[in-house]
Amino acid sequence: MLPGPGGQGDGSRGPGQEGGADVLINSAGIVRKINITDEGNSDDVRAILDVNVLGVTWCTRQMFISLQCRNVNDGHVVFINSVVGHHVPAVKDFSLNMYAPSKHVITALTEILRQEFNKKWTKTKITSVSPGVVDTEIFESGSWEYPSGMPMLQSADVADAVSYCIQTPPNVQIHELIIKVKPSDVSKKSSMHSS
Repeated sequence: MLPGPGGQGDGSRGPGQEGGADVLINSAGIVRKINITDEGNSDDVRAILDVNVLGVTWCTRQMFISLQCRNVNDGHVVFINSVVGHHVPAVKDFSLNMYAPSKHVITALTEILRQEFNKKWTKTKITSVSPGVVDTEIFESGSWEYPSGMPMLQSADVADAVSYCIQTPPNVQIHELIIKVKPSDVSKKSSMHSS
């Protein structure tokens, strides 16, 4: 989250203060190695919701307030969502636990904020970018097992998509962009049978 004055606080600024972001990329997301029905997991469940939902909400609120205070009418908010924010796959020996529900909240939050921005007569855009599995530090934290042999997107793939979204002309708003990896090891024979 963006720190407030002195590195503390909720990031709010008083009217007339200079500075602030015109574009916000919300990429907050954590996971924990739990099942929702596990005993004693309240801290982990709360942490996921605090970061993945509330952190994104507070940052977006403060950015929008900053835009309004600075009379900026054409900002852009981008949420790094997930394909599991649209569909929850059943994966053997693996739980998406509170991560998938938190990303479903982001899908709904994107639309609620779009409606609020429109009701306030602002031209600020909001985009949800939903990648499939991405090779990031989320696997290095020990929260999830690295999916061996699973084709994954790279962080640069997501960054390129975000760059594309924020460079659209004022009359174009990308509401949702879903990104999946295209496996490179699919043989011609199997692709001919699947078409």
